[in-house]
Amino acid sequence: MRSYKNIMVESLTNSKKYIFSSPFIIYTMELHEPYYEKHILVCVIDKSATGKNSCGPKDAEEIWKKLKSYVKENNLKAKIRVSKTYCLDLCSHGPIVTIYPENTVYKQVKLSDVEEIIKKHLIN
Repeated sequence: MRSYKNIMVESLTNSKKYIFSSPFIIYTMELHEPYYEKHILVCVIDKSATGKNSCGPKDAEEIWKKLKSYVKENNLKAKIRVSKTYCLDLCSHGPIVTIYPENTVYKQVKLSDVEEIIKKHLIN
């Protein structure tokens, strides 16, 4: 036997409230404070099979690993998140590293540039 829950939904267009039964759980979007003080995005997409420029073939994965490793080794995981991303629409300028909340974008990053990024953004 399936259990149904009554769910009240308020219309955004006409301010009426509707009640209906559903066997599904409905999750609502809510605003949440960021979990981390900084979020670093490293584009790692590889479009080489299509003949297009991209970040992946230019050591992007190694750049991500080096940043991630620094954060882990220095016990910064609660403060800083290093994430892979798959396109920042700057493919011809890659690899791309973006840092929030500074809203900083680095293009044509080399593995040797990671130390400078760490000094400027991760060491307090």
